[in-house]
Amino acid sequence: MFRILFSATILFMLSAGLRAQSVLSDEQKTQLKARQEANWAALHLSQEQKPKVEAIDQTYWAGLAELKSSNSSRLSRYRTYKDLKDRHDRQLKEVLTREQYTIYQQQQEERAQTLKNRRSSRP
Repeated sequence: MFRILFSATILFMLSAGLRAQSVLSDEQKTQLKARQEANWAALHLSQEQKPKVEAIDQTYWAGLAELKSSNSSRLSRYRTYKDLKDRHDRQLKEVLTREQYTIYQQQQEERAQTLKNRRSSRP
């Protein structure tokens, strides 16, 4: 679920025309779009929910783009990230049904485990 939302938000960030420099190729953008659609399919978003989720994700990714270019201390950036993430989750919880939000949380956990495995397998 999170992979879908994560991919969706990346795609929206790219398509929203944010001024952040993109390092993704057209092929990677296409793959992200496909993942986003798959994630939405897993959530079974209604036509009413899709624009709301898109808006929430765009706001989240815009905040992350600002955070990335920030010259704040590491602790300050971490706190800002946590605030952004918490707000994103609260807003999604308001839009998604209980079942959809449960799927979203499961996908987040899977993604976190994948990242953890990647980090532990580095030389």
